[in-house]
Amino acid sequence: LYNDNRAEIGGILISQKTGYPFKGDIVFEIKTEKPFNLRLYVPENCENVKVNGAVFKAQDNFVSVRIEESGKYEVHFDLVLKTVFKGEAKEYFYGDLMLGEIVSGEVVSELCIEVDGLKLVPIADMSKLDFEKSKIVKQRVVF
Repeated sequence: LYNDNRAEIGGILISQKTGYPFKGDIVFEIKTEKPFNLRLYVPENCENVKVNGAVFKAQDNFVSVRIEESGKYEVHFDLVLKTVFKGEAKEYFYGDLMLGEIVSGEVVSELCIEVDGLKLVPIADMSKLDFEKSKIVKQRVVF
């Protein structure tokens, strides 16, 4: 998936820098002698995919981008907050991230979304609650 890394495959060098999954931006630096198709995974709840400003439509959560030459390729996913209703419970998703509600306390997270008066952060970040700032911390995770 998307991570700050680099790889060389068949004479093609690809490096990427990203804030994903908290932000929808990925920058690829590609060095190649020959054209190829780069297949990109598109996260759930993504409205648009842009590569260097050109809009692509995902098919089965993927887009294929033709790489003709070496260069910088900027990918942007327009991630949206999605609410899924399960009876009286709600689940919140931002891209592929499942979010949970913070009832009280401070959270150390790259992503904090407020909706309907709720503070939502990725479930994985709920382990980073700052106990120094709050003596009583409650977590409520909606599954």
